[in-house]
Amino acid sequence: MEGKFITFEGIDGSGKTSVLKGVIEHLNGKKIENYIWTREPGGNRISEAIRKIILNVEYTEMDARTEALLYAAARRQHLVDTVLPALKRGGILSTFAPFPAAANVISSSFRADSTSFPTSAAVIKKRRARFA
Repeated sequence: MEGKFITFEGIDGSGKTSVLKGVIEHLNGKKIENYIWTREPGGNRISEAIRKIILNVEYTEMDARTEALLYAAARRQHLVDTVLPALKRGGILSTFAPFPAAANVISSSFRADSTSFPTSAAVIKKRRARFA
């Protein structure tokens, strides 16, 4: 049995995390535990390290294409290390695993943000750096 992959897309401040928290509360209320929560960029050790680079406001000189490639690298690592293994495990729940074995993955961002966010993030970083 393979699981489902649910993502919440939107710009910063649009409420993705708030909606995600509501969904998780609903699932927990229904005693549904065969899911993991993850995010992009991030979701595992390597992708989280890439996330720190991407979101670092000191890197205002980063080229937009470089930033887009970092997003792509974080996404690939997230897909291979987190998403696909969780979906393949099916409905088995193991509370002793590093993260719960899961059939379903719920993610804050996955595909749409990768095309819009890098460009807007570069602009935001440069503006933040000016006012820091």
